[in-house]
Amino acid sequence: MSVVAELIESRQGDLVHRWAAHVRQRMGLQGGASVLDEARLAGDLRALVDRLRGRDASPVSGPDVLAFLPGVVWALLEEARGPASLSEVRVVTDFVAQASTGERLADTRLQRLIEHAPAIVCTLNGPHHVFALVNPVCQQLVGRERHLVGLSVQEALPETVAQGFLQLLDQVYTTGEPFVGREVRLQLDEGAQGPGEEHFLHFVFQPRRDARGQVEGIDAFGFEVTDQVRARQRAEALSERLRESEERMLGLAEAAGAGFFELHAATGRLTADARVYALLGLVPGAPLTLELVLQCVYAEDRERLTREISTLLSEPSDAPFIITARVVGLGTVPLRWVESRGQRRQDASGRPMLVGALLDVTARKEAEASSQALLQALGQSETRYRLATRATKDAIWDWNLANNHVTWNEGLREQFGHTSEQVRPDGDWWMEHIHPADRERVSGSIHAVIDAPAGHDWQDDYRFRRRDGSWAFVTDRGWVSRDESGAALRMVGAMQDVTERREGEFLRLRQSRHFALSARVGLAISRGTVLGVMLQECAEALVGELEVVLARIWLLGAAHEGLELGADAGLSPPSEGPYGRAPPARSTLDRIARERQPLFSQAPGEDPRVDAPEWRQREGLVAFAGLPLFVGDKPVGVMALFSRQPLEQDTLDILKQVSDGIAQGVERLRAEDALRTRVDFEQKLIGIVSHDLRNPLNAITLGTAVLVQRQGLDERATRSVLRIQSSAERATRMVKDLLDFTQARLGGGIHIETRPVDLHEVVGGVLEEVRAAEPTRVLDVRHEGDGQGTWDADRLAQVVQNLVTNALKYSPGDSRVRIATRAEGGAVSLTVSNGGAPIPASKLSSIFEPMQRATAEVDKVGRSVGLGLYIVKSIVEAHGGSIAVSSTQAEGTTFTVRLPRQRP
Repeated sequence: MSVVAELIESRQGDLVHRWAAHVRQRMGLQGGASVLDEARLAGDLRALVDRLRGRDASPVSGPDVLAFLPGVVWALLEEARGPASLSEVRVVTDFVAQASTGERLADTRLQRLIEHAPAIVCTLNGPHHVFALVNPVCQQLVGRERHLVGLSVQEALPETVAQGFLQLLDQVYTTGEPFVGREVRLQLDEGAQGPGEEHFLHFVFQPRRDARGQVEGIDAFGFEVTDQVRARQRAEALSERLRESEERMLGLAEAAGAGFFELHAATGRLTADARVYALLGLVPGAPLTLELVLQCVYAEDRERLTREISTLLSEPSDAPFIITARVVGLGTVPLRWVESRGQRRQDASGRPMLVGALLDVTARKEAEASSQALLQALGQSETRYRLATRATKDAIWDWNLANNHVTWNEGLREQFGHTSEQVRPDGDWWMEHIHPADRERVSGSIHAVIDAPAGHDWQDDYRFRRRDGSWAFVTDRGWVSRDESGAALRMVGAMQDVTERREGEFLRLRQSRHFALSARVGLAISRGTVLGVMLQECAEALVGELEVVLARIWLLGAAHEGLELGADAGLSPPSEGPYGRAPPARSTLDRIARERQPLFSQAPGEDPRVDAPEWRQREGLVAFAGLPLFVGDKPVGVMALFSRQPLEQDTLDILKQVSDGIAQGVERLRAEDALRTRVDFEQKLIGIVSHDLRNPLNAITLGTAVLVQRQGLDERATRSVLRIQSSAERATRMVKDLLDFTQARLGGGIHIETRPVDLHEVVGGVLEEVRAAEPTRVLDVRHEGDGQGTWDADRLAQVVQNLVTNALKYSPGDSRVRIATRAEGGAVSLTVSNGGAPIPASKLSSIFEPMQRATAEVDKVGRSVGLGLYIVKSIVEAHGGSIAVSSTQAEGTTFTVRLPRQRP
């Protein structure tokens, strides 16, 4: 349990008011929330309580405001008579110090991350949405010549107001709810990337809150998707034209009772409407080829029909044709007669094709009636030809499930490089060419459809190996033909190469993950105060954002004697060995640390440079990245990652940036730890040395006092003894100041013992001693009202002695020093004023700090160590009072002490 944390929580309101009053008084502020926000101070107190209880938290206010926090906390602690531990003192001191170091580091790292982000990023402040930060991608979007930073959205981009963007920003700022926009149109005026250029964006407006939870600004993040939107719009327009054409064809087909088809000579691919599928006994939408249609033809007519179609395609005649045949389909369709009427034409590439209509003429044949149906040849639109041409790019397959025989069309060679001579015509060859990571899933999904008692359609996405060994992303669709009992007989399908589209999706996904990784690591580094915690957050970010299976960070010891594990996330390798807690010398990691060169391997199972091949092969690891951590020429450690997927070059590039940031974060935290250790040691050393000097100084002072009183010393000896006595007394005063300083810094404040005291009398007693020591100086004294209060008389005498001595020391010898005590209701004030040169304005803010003086001149008489005013302030605050100073050329220098009659 933290005593200081409990006290802050119980007295938070009082503490905020005191703190705010100190800040306003010392900084010359004139009240008002616009200058000093007390709610922000309350947020800092809650953050301090979290830190005291071991939780991670950071201050919101700047160092100029936080500088007054420790004194107010210690004064409140003294009032409550609650002891504070040394660790609590350190936490409070570190919390204040972080305002000047942590914020700058966080701002610098965040700035760098935003500048290198591949997305549109900007930061808006206040209700008027003023641009505070704009990254290069955002600046390029609106135009490099347009100035944004420091201007509101309405001033910098007035054309966006009428488009509703300002209304969206006001909504997010007012409600505190984020807004997500997809494919939102943005019209920029002349002066951006072109006159009146149109853009489409995916974006997020995210409200940013201060320590009180109030919205103080908006962070915008997005991507430009103009090319994708325009491509989709073109595709939708083509699709609409195609739909209208097909509707006209359907109307004609319904009226004529026929179905329409196109047969392309080059590929043997058929496109047909639903009526043709019904006449052939096939399920509409299944991939259709000439080979499949011939399988539906009655066996006695198949050879003749094949010969007639071949003649039509080979002879350059545009005369209409009529072909009649019997069909039985692939399932339970009864035998029927169909008649095909059409014409030979040429597609857009000049290759022959047959376009025609298919009609059920069973009744006519059975009744030997002459045909009454006259079909009119249909011309096809240019769009239909383009779609048909695209369809020929698919690899069509036909799988006989009874004997496992698979046949492929020319699409397999055109798209993937496999020729018919190289392809083994069975299902096993097909499965062998599916990526090992996808094979089991694809085999399971396709057999789930085949083995089911009903159902025809199957679809899956996977990676298929090309002839050259590379992998293509494909979308594969198939249709299952079944007999009367539901057993699967055969399966036909079409494999489409979608590599280009999938790679674009993967690239955008990687970029998004890289940005998230940089943000998470940057946040961990900037907010980190504990080295192990910071490293662990970085390791977890690497595993979470890059989807690697293992990330570990090792650090070099102070003497660089070896690597020690600092953090790990993901898969757990053996605790001992080359990737364990202490990698041995001459291991992969040791070599990376010594040579300071990264090692990337996309085949670590076969790469002799990477240790533990058996473990890597067992875990299925296919990529390794090891990066040295160093700052300048100083090595810090090594970061290593393993992945079951290849690591792309852009991922390796972002890893280099991340490793640099982690190295700098490690070095910063180590430097801060060393600085805290040194400061603690120095302060303890001052206390120990000062304490041990008191006894010999007391002996010297006592001895010189005895010698001065002894008879028989000559004048020279007497002067020597007096000099020794004076020096010993000065040394004693210095030791006393050092002890008070140590008690104030490390002991929880100056200790006081209170009793009823009259401040007028205390001041009078001190001034009698001063007059005896300075008989030539004039001291003007004035007392007003009741000077009674409950204070430590000796400590107050120390305050008066220091202030009056300083006034005499830093004023002309012929000038007056004015001392006044005055009753002020529940308090009594003491003022000490002197003329002479004013205290420089640059020193007023730090004059009560240790080792600070009002002038740069050395105190040659007192040989003071510069702790007097710091001790005075500590004594005053121990009584619950306050001290202030003002100094001008016209008015001179005045120190004002206000003491409550009863300590709060």
